[in-house]
Amino acid sequence: MACFQRFVEFLNKNAYIQIALTGKNFCTAAYDAFWMIARNPGKFAIMASLGNLFVLFGKMFILGFSVFIGYLMITNIEPYKSDIHGVFAPCFMMAIISYVIGDLFMSIYGMACDCIL
Repeated sequence: MACFQRFVEFLNKNAYIQIALTGKNFCTAAYDAFWMIARNPGKFAIMASLGNLFVLFGKMFILGFSVFIGYLMITNIEPYKSDIHGVFAPCFMMAIISYVIGDLFMSIYGMACDCIL
């Protein structure tokens, strides 16, 4: 059942992409999306795996870079350096916030990659 659910969600997403690109109704767009996926399974598999990998690396880069810059600011800029006694809690909060922001930005990129395919 889980495999069927993932397939329906994948088909549903591609049907909505077809609706956005062609302006057809849902059933026609789902039919077109199904046959496009059936004719090009290799392209979809490669693009899905590479796209997901790139999205993951993008999220991790945004998270790591933001926490690194925040750590440098906390340890080197004078008002923060003298007022903040520990760096773990602020860096942890920066990590959570930057992961959410990275997830939002990279999900838009992932959808753009799916639309290009």
